[in-house]
Amino acid sequence: MANRQNCTAPHCKPADISIPRDSTIPCQVIHPAISSTRTRRSAPSSRQAGPRHLTMDPLTVLGALSGAVQLLDASIKVSSRAYSLISSLKHVKEDMRQLQKTLEETESLMRDLQTYAIEVQRSPSSILYHRILPDSIVQIARQFSEDMQVLRSHLPSDASPSFLRRLDFVLDKKSTREIVQRLEQRKTAASMALDIIGRLNDVKLRDEVLSLQDKVGGLVTYQSALSMRLEQRFEDLAIQTRRSQETQTQIFASQLSAVRSGISSLASHITTETQAVNAMSFSRLLADESPDYLGRIVRAELKQQLEPLSCHLKGVKGMIDQVALAVSEQASPLHAADAARPDAINTSTTHPAQEERVSHHQLEEGRCAESPSTKTRLTRRPREVKLYSFIRCIRTKLCYLQIEVDTYRRCGNFIGEQETFFRLRVLVLPSPWLCSRGLSFMFSSGQNANGHYDICPSIVPFRVIPSSSPVWNAWIYDDISGVKAMLSRHQVTLRDVTEHGDNVLAIAAVFGTAELCQFLVQETGWEAERLLEDIPRSPTVWAGFRRHVDEQALRDILKLFKENTDPSDNAYSTDETVWAGLYYCFRHEILLIPDLIRRAGILLEYGATLQPFRWFGNEDMDKNKLFLDIYLRTGGDPNVVDQSGYPVLLMALFVSANLNDTSACLLTPLIRAGADLYYILDGGNAEAAVTLTDYAFHRGLKDLWIAALEECGLDVDAVFDESGRRLEEHRRLRGATRSGVDVSFIVDQQSSSELSYRGRTRVD
Repeated sequence: MANRQNCTAPHCKPADISIPRDSTIPCQVIHPAISSTRTRRSAPSSRQAGPRHLTMDPLTVLGALSGAVQLLDASIKVSSRAYSLISSLKHVKEDMRQLQKTLEETESLMRDLQTYAIEVQRSPSSILYHRILPDSIVQIARQFSEDMQVLRSHLPSDASPSFLRRLDFVLDKKSTREIVQRLEQRKTAASMALDIIGRLNDVKLRDEVLSLQDKVGGLVTYQSALSMRLEQRFEDLAIQTRRSQETQTQIFASQLSAVRSGISSLASHITTETQAVNAMSFSRLLADESPDYLGRIVRAELKQQLEPLSCHLKGVKGMIDQVALAVSEQASPLHAADAARPDAINTSTTHPAQEERVSHHQLEEGRCAESPSTKTRLTRRPREVKLYSFIRCIRTKLCYLQIEVDTYRRCGNFIGEQETFFRLRVLVLPSPWLCSRGLSFMFSSGQNANGHYDICPSIVPFRVIPSSSPVWNAWIYDDISGVKAMLSRHQVTLRDVTEHGDNVLAIAAVFGTAELCQFLVQETGWEAERLLEDIPRSPTVWAGFRRHVDEQALRDILKLFKENTDPSDNAYSTDETVWAGLYYCFRHEILLIPDLIRRAGILLEYGATLQPFRWFGNEDMDKNKLFLDIYLRTGGDPNVVDQSGYPVLLMALFVSANLNDTSACLLTPLIRAGADLYYILDGGNAEAAVTLTDYAFHRGLKDLWIAALEECGLDVDAVFDESGRRLEEHRRLRGATRSGVDVSFIVDQQSSSELSYRGRTRVD
């Protein structure tokens, strides 16, 4: 199945998945028509060359198929539940994995048979009525139902059994082999049925192909005739086009001659008008240059307008001269002032006095802004704490898709002021052959830095530059000047990424260029925050395990990231990534063991975390010993527990049991490091609690457990007695570590004549 993944966690904790006993498979839920399909088959006669096909009416066939579909549906549900239960078990043996694999393959074949039967019911064909062999499908469905009943009888039925009863399920190897054999028979029968159905479909498909070929041949003939007719029409249209072109050419020639004659007649008129305009322009230029000419023009115009009134009004001529003289007197000083100003051509519309007031006002505002007493105090930004982080990467033929979902809790300035929100980021990187541009979608349900909420997601386009491009050489050699030059020439932008989704800051971190990382974080403004948010989880970890990366440069990069990111966000150093980097360097001999331990210590110093048995491939005992030694030598806690509450010593027992290890090479280092030998597995039920000693005896690891204790110089009997004593105390207190009443505190109080103390221990 595509959605089923093998779990690689280090412990074998079954999930709360069980199949109730009352969930019986409806073996008798078969359409009544199935009973009529039980037809006896006689041996072929001498006249018959092959097997005789049974002829049944369509109603009988569809009824049989309907019953088979119901039976297969119920059986597949039981198979899916059983598969989920087996998948929840970690580090089981090969027989259970074989059962899981056989269940998956058989269920897939049964789904194919069910799908085929449903398709025949939805669109029955008269040709298939005599070929689908309903008896075979019903027989397979019935046998598969019986197999699922046998399997269900061996699965845990109680919803919450004790821890020991959960572990008994995987020990019945005989029943497991029997179920696997039965399922193999069902696989063979289903495969043969599907093969026969496929062959019949191939015959039908071949007939349809031949029919389609005949139709295509007729279509080709029709298209040939149609092409000939179209070709003849094209020739007729070409003749008509040539004739229309000749006609249009004659019309255009006659119109062109008419236009030319009209243009020649207008040339003289245009020349005359141009001379008149030039004369008027000359007079206007003279009036602009000299106030005397302006006075003459005013005098001439006034004389022309007032000449008819000269006979009726006295002193008109003197008035005309006075007006002309006044115009000349007013124009002369203005002309002289304009000629004397050096900035005569000024496009500003602000009066000088107004400009002076504006400048003075701006100066006063600047002084006020510089005054410490008038600065606006910024409110403290609420602190954001990351609650959950999820990253899913999907690579298809068209693009690389990366989906990141982070949930945060924002603590405000007041007590009880909290807000939970999420941030969604989708990164789309098209394939190089498709496009060299990518898109980034960002949305947050909380407030941004300005206290506003986003209505729509922000979409940011960027370029995708392959990692093999010579552009990245400046990042490899820590050439800050070259990077600045490329940024200024827009050869590279701060939004560019590689085909793997690594931005410019991630590439600088991978190659250990500390100065370039410092430049990108501290000198790029608001883009630095986006670069830090978009940096993936692995660059700093992989930089820590590169031979050419200096340890001081690694410390500078980790310190830079730690100072400029949220302390609660530890996204760049996960357990699996650190363990993968350690194993890669060890396998390829990039760094020696002391160097690996020293580099891992640097990562732990700046926020990385290492959990034991959280590495991939813990079926390799050499890898387990190596990583456990590195974990303890880097200061790892031998009593740390995982998310399920299992200590490291119990996980070592899990791994040793799954690998049939008898050397106690995983138990001895933990015991010597101070691991708790008396840890009690409770599981929420104090009565069903067991100690590590009980678990070792139950899993058949008695000799391994005793050998580990003796190798560490411990008294085996004393350890067993102390384990039993602590288990009884745990059951007496029902899982509590102390009684509910602090007796010593009550005894130390002064006695009173009115109150009496009775020594009694209350148990929670």
